[in-house]
Amino acid sequence: MSTDQTNPETDETTDAQGAADTAAPGAGPVGESAPEGAVAADDQAGAEAAEAAPEPEVVDPLEGKTDAEIRQLAAQGAEYLSLAQRTRADFDNYRKRMQRDVAAAKVRGGTDLARELLPAIDNVERALEHEGTALTEAGDASEAAQRILAALQSTHAEIVAALGRGGIERFDPLGEAFDPNRHEAVAQRPAEGQEAVAICGVVFQPGYAAGDEIIRAARVVVTN
Repeated sequence: MSTDQTNPETDETTDAQGAADTAAPGAGPVGESAPEGAVAADDQAGAEAAEAAPEPEVVDPLEGKTDAEIRQLAAQGAEYLSLAQRTRADFDNYRKRMQRDVAAAKVRGGTDLARELLPAIDNVERALEHEGTALTEAGDASEAAQRILAALQSTHAEIVAALGRGGIERFDPLGEAFDPNRHEAVAQRPAEGQEAVAICGVVFQPGYAAGDEIIRAARVVVTN
């Protein structure tokens, strides 16, 4: 048998290597990047092309316009500017008005709620005054009665505090000068001394106010 038979796999590998050498002579092994000199030459060529590109021509929008047309354009620009300024001013006024309306609606809601709660608050205060006096006179109050009285006191304090958080203030004008805008005189009595002004000597019911708005005037006895 002859020993000159060739290996097919060896021949195929040799042919592929020869084809690669023929296709890219002097390019180096497969997989290597391009030489740095070639990259630098491409960058320089790109920069030169960018520098050689013509700059965009600046066109004067007023070129070729007559004086009358220029004045007309200026008048239109002034009109548009004035319109934009008025629109911004109107929007600012609208925003401020909405803020005032929201604040007023919040206060109005609080005052309406306070007017609904005042009768209940008055009843709790009368109960506290009556029961407290009765327990004090009895001297030997039961533990259950004391707990009820403490619960009434706590409830009253929480309601008044809630109204205060909503902007509703309770005022007691005892000893203050009588003000018909804030006080309601239910009776009068002579003062022991010579008072220069009328004084709120006794307060039957405290008053409630939301800022400058009087929700309920304080009911007082005036001494003068």
